[in-house]
Amino acid sequence: MAAAESGRESAVASLLSAGADVDATDKTGWTAVMGAAGEGHTGCLQLLLGAGASVNGINKSGRTALMGAAFGGHVAAVRLLVDSGAKPDMQDHDGWTALRWACKGNKPRVVQSLLNRGARPDIPDSDGWEPLTAAALEGHLHVVRALIAGGARVNARDSDGNTALMTSAFKV
Repeated sequence: MAAAESGRESAVASLLSAGADVDATDKTGWTAVMGAAGEGHTGCLQLLLGAGASVNGINKSGRTALMGAAFGGHVAAVRLLVDSGAKPDMQDHDGWTALRWACKGNKPRVVQSLLNRGARPDIPDSDGWEPLTAAALEGHLHVVRALIAGGARVNARDSDGNTALMTSAFKV
């Protein structure tokens, strides 16, 4: 796992050739794919996915490799994962999707990439917040623009009845 997270492709290739379990997890459910994705190491990701690693595995928090790549702003890793079958609308235990993680990380290029690959901009988290509301609260202007261009519902209301516009006015 450490080899993948550190981007050491030759070590990953050697371990895979020796029969390493490509989907082994640590005590938190973290896998080598998650480590490589979170750090944007696409070469390691290609090796792991080519060896049959699960692209949609989840850790104990319900997070996926795609969510880690999205939060980290790793556009190439996001593309590779989605093109390899990662489901962009999977939700973690808090209801966050990869798109919601990209919003939190203020990663407009990842937001656009996910939307271009079919991510839905209208999936609320467990608090009833859609990605646009969250991005508006954080003041992430470029993310807000990308979400609107991608079809986000500008008048959607959260569980308290607030819209993204109302929420953005709360930002101090």
